Amino acid sequence: ETITRPDQRFGAEYAFVTGNFLKGSSYLEKACVYAEKPGISSIRWDVAPGIAGIYNIRFRYRNTTDKTKKMTIKIFSENGREVRKSEIEFPPASEKWRVLGTTTDAWINAGKYSILLESEDASGLWFDCLDFQ
Repeated sequence: ETITRPDQRFGAEYAFVTGNFLKGSSYLEKACVYAEKPGISSIRWDVAPGIAGIYNIRFRYRNTTDKTKKMTIKIFSENGREVRKSEIEFPPASEKWRVLGTTTDAWINAGKYSILLESEDASGLWFDCLDFQ
């Protein structure tokens, strides 16, 4: 029997942002965060898995440019131990929300973790939420 963990949804409007990510925007009546211009920017969600495992991560996003946007994803524990650091790509998606899925890549224990996306040019990227399962 397969046990499915419920999704935990974290809205982008509650994420921690730096650089050119702006809060207070909406698209199709959804509160969201977007980067209006190039420059070092990041968005971070804090999660707290209740049991150990490899977790699915899904970003609901829009990329209003005609180029794939590359970001570095970092996952680290409450004590600063890096669990994952790699590059992910957000293909163009200007007209509607898309979902980009990935995982923690490694087994993580119960506790507190941060999921950080950062880039030198996130301009044109919009985020609605992160789903963690």
